[in-house]
Amino acid sequence: MAFIILLALAIFLMVSRHRQRKCFASPLATKTALSAGNHQHLSTGSSCGTGTGGSYSGKEGTIVSSCLPPPPPAPPDAVLLMDRLVKLDDYQEPYQALSPFYSYSNVVMQSVNNNAAVPADVSYDYAVPETGTIPLLSPEATPPLPCSGDKDSLFSKGSKGSSNRSIKDECKGKKSPSQQEVLSALKRRLEQTVVPDFPRHRLRMLSKIGEGAFGTIYVAEADGIPEYGIAASLGKRLVAVKFLLQNASEKEKMNFHRDVRILAALEDVNIARVLGVCTHEEPLCVVMEYLEHGDLNQFLKSHVFAEGTRTLQMGVKSLSFNCLLYMATQIASGMRYLETLNFVHRDLATRNCLVGKAYHIKISDFGTDNEYYSSDYYKLDNGMTIPVRWMAWESLCMGKYTTKSDVWSFAVTLWEILNMGRRRPYDGLSDAEVVENLSHLETNSGDFLFLPRPSSPSCTNDIYDLMLECWRRLESERPSFREIHLFLQRKNLGYAPL
Repeated sequence: MAFIILLALAIFLMVSRHRQRKCFASPLATKTALSAGNHQHLSTGSSCGTGTGGSYSGKEGTIVSSCLPPPPPAPPDAVLLMDRLVKLDDYQEPYQALSPFYSYSNVVMQSVNNNAAVPADVSYDYAVPETGTIPLLSPEATPPLPCSGDKDSLFSKGSKGSSNRSIKDECKGKKSPSQQEVLSALKRRLEQTVVPDFPRHRLRMLSKIGEGAFGTIYVAEADGIPEYGIAASLGKRLVAVKFLLQNASEKEKMNFHRDVRILAALEDVNIARVLGVCTHEEPLCVVMEYLEHGDLNQFLKSHVFAEGTRTLQMGVKSLSFNCLLYMATQIASGMRYLETLNFVHRDLATRNCLVGKAYHIKISDFGTDNEYYSSDYYKLDNGMTIPVRWMAWESLCMGKYTTKSDVWSFAVTLWEILNMGRRRPYDGLSDAEVVENLSHLETNSGDFLFLPRPSSPSCTNDIYDLMLECWRRLESERPSFREIHLFLQRKNLGYAPL
C-alpha cells in the first residue's frame, strides 16, 4: 500500500513539472512600458525600424513635427527589446530582428527561450499560430482570426458570384484552438527545426541586390542545395544570399543564428523560406529561396494589361485581370500565415514579392535594400529610411506596427498590382506632402486623401471597396488577412494559370 502511494506521488510530481515546462507567459500578463529611447535596439539601417523621436525631416525640409510623440528618457538599465513589452493602448511592440525583415511578437520570442514563465491561464489580444502544419491554402486547416465588427463592411456581405453566406459568417463558424495548444505547436516547430549547413564553394554569386544594415544581399546560383523540407536537390537553382557584416560582434552572430532559426520554422509556400546557412567561414550568411522572374514590380512593368480581344504586337507579354488577382491572392495567403504567427512584415510592397513559374508568388524583403528602389524610401535625419507611401498612419505617427498596419500596406500593394506597377502611390505628392496627408488621420480632420481607383478597367467596385476598408482609420475596422484571402479566393474562383 505504501509503495502505491509513493508511486502515485512520484507520478503527480512528474506531471506537475511537465506542465510547468510546457506553459508560457502571456505577453499581456505583466506588461511594462517601453520608452521610445529603447528603439535604439532596432536596426537603424533598415526601413523596418521605427523612429526614436524628433521631427521627420530630410532633403525636403522639416515635416509634421507633431506626428511623433515626444520620447521619454531611456532608463539606465535598458535591456534588449525582446525582453521588454510595450504599453500603448494595449499595443504590443513586436521584436525587430537583426537581419531579416520580420518583426516577431514576444509570443514567438518566449517560445524560443527555454526559460519562459509558466502561468497556464493566459489570454491574448493578438493573433496566434495554427496548430497544424497544413499550408493555409487549405481553408479547412486554418483557425479563424478575429473578424472586424463593422456591419456595413464588405466582409459582412456575400461577394458577387458566391453563396449568400458572408465571409464573416465563415470566420465565426469555426472554433479557434486554445492559446496553450497553439503555443505548444509553435514551440515544437521551433525545437524541431534544423537548418542545414551548405558549402559556400557551391554558391556562385550572380548579381548584387543591395547593402543592408546586416550586410550584403546577392542573387546566386546554388548547386545541389536541398529544397525546403526535403533532402533531395533539383540541381542548380536561384537563391538569395544574405551576408552578415564581416566585423560582426559575437552578440550579433548569436542574434543572427537565433533569427535564422525562427525564420527557418516558417513553412508557407508563399513565403521566401530559408534553405540553409554557411557558418564554417566568415562572414556568416543565410541562403533563402529566390524565384526565376525576380521581383513583382519589375515583372508587372515588363507586361501590359490584357484588354478583352485587343490584339498585341509580336513579343509583347500581357497579364489578365484574373491573373493579377491570382497573384494578389497568393500575397494575401502568405500574409495570412504570418498573421497567425503575429509576425509583422513592415514593408509589404510589390518590390518585396518574388515571381516564379506559373505566376507563383513568394513574399520576401529583398527590395528593401535594393538601390533601384531607393526613391521609394524617405530618409530621416537619423539615417533611417521609411516607405511612407505604403505605411499606415499609426506606423508613421505613433511608431505602431501590427498585422493591421500590414493590412494597410497590402491594399497599397494591390493598388500597385492593378496599375501594373507603372504608378507609384501618391505619385503627384512629395514625400513631405504624403506625410502631411497621413497626419490628417491622426488628427481625424477628415482631410485625408485616399489613393484613386486603379486605372485597370476591370477593377470592380468591390475590389476598390476592399482597399478603402484596409485604409480605415481605426485598426479594429480593417479586415484581417484571413477575410481578405477568402474574399479574393471567391472573386477568382476557378481561375488557374496556363
